[in-house]
Order: sequence, then C-alpha cells, then structure tokens
Amino acid sequence: MFYKAGDVAVLSDMRSDFSYIYYGGFARTLGLAGSVSAEQVDSIWEENILRLIHPDDLHEKYLQELRFLHWISRLPEKNRKDYYLSSRLRMRDASGNYQPALHRMFYVPAP
Repeated sequence: MFYKAGDVAVLSDMRSDFSYIYYGGFARTLGLAGSVSAEQVDSIWEENILRLIHPDDLHEKYLQELRFLHWISRLPEKNRKDYYLSSRLRMRDASGNYQPALHRMFYVPAP
C-alpha cells in the first residue's frame, strides 16, 4: 500500500523540548489522527507515534539517528540543511498489521 508523502509530520524543537505533530491520511490509517489535524506535545519524543514502530525498526531508527547527528554535527552549519536521513520502517496500523513507511529526518538550523 502506498501513501502520499507528508502524511505524518513532526517538527521537534530540541532546545524547548516540544514537538508539533501534523496528521494526514497515513495517520488515520495508523489510528492516530481522529478529529485532530495537528497538536503540540511537551516533549521531543512523540510516544504515540514511536509506540507504533516495529521494535526491531525502532532500535535501528535510534542508532541511525545517533550516527546521523554525529555526522552532521561535523559539517559546517550552513551545509547541514542540505542533508537528511531516510529509512524504511514498519508501523502498526489501527488493525494491528504492520504497514511500510518511509521516515525522513532533517535538521533545520535555529534562526
């Protein structure tokens, strides 16, 4: 099954420790959205999304993100926006079945 890009988007502010979560079609498939199209969470760890990722994929996601953070932090700040991390994950839908998902992570420089 395929879903259009951007169906669940998270913008995390690591300095302030909160996230904005924007829900679309894939979020409804996962049973996340309900009647809400966006919300603010008082953490950079969006637990309602993370709990749906297959445990093996979640472990690998954390490792990849840590490697990416270490790698990108060595780049000049002006170049960091040119790169992102992309990985495939399995996420449990509202029926309990795992669906393929493409996860992308960007670092956006602070103003």
